[in-house]
Amino acid sequence: MNITETMRKKLLGFQRNEITEHHIYSKLAEKVKSPENRKILKNIADDELRHYRKWRD
Repeated sequence: MNITETMRKKLLGFQRNEITEHHIYSKLAEKVKSPENRKILKNIADDELRHYRKWRD
């Protein structure tokens, strides 16, 4: 597939946002005391990492 430079930049932006969000949610999960909230944040972090990998591939 031939993508334009504009589209490539958008895709890289999406990818960058997903990995940034993964790191943010991971750090939040480390900080919260509630095991239930920690699990929720960890699940969100894992989702964001999957999204990042999807955009990367």
